[in-house]
Amino acid sequence: MTRLLTIFVAALVLPFALRADAPNVFAIRGARIVTAAGTPIDSGTIVVRRGTIDAVGAAVAVPPDADLIEGTGMTIYPGLIDLGNTRAAEQAAPTQPQNLRTSAEVER
Repeated sequence: MTRLLTIFVAALVLPFALRADAPNVFAIRGARIVTAAGTPIDSGTIVVRRGTIDAVGAAVAVPPDADLIEGTGMTIYPGLIDLGNTRAAEQAAPTQPQNLRTSAEVER
């Protein structure tokens, strides 16, 4: 169960980890959590700290330093990757440098 839940959180955290302003701690609260082995949690909380699952459960408190994601009405599955996520595409493309030089020009 822990391995599958870790895979799920890695898939969830990856979009945040690729951003420079990614939070170190975030929590998803109020979502239905389907565990790999066991009974689903109807309204639970997942806390992720520095890319690792810190806590999962129905009675888990949201840490005061966590960015909160309200999960009411959502279902979280272990290992599910949201292919419809466009968050990375919403960032502006990097601009090209104005004065491009070759390594031979720099070494002169």
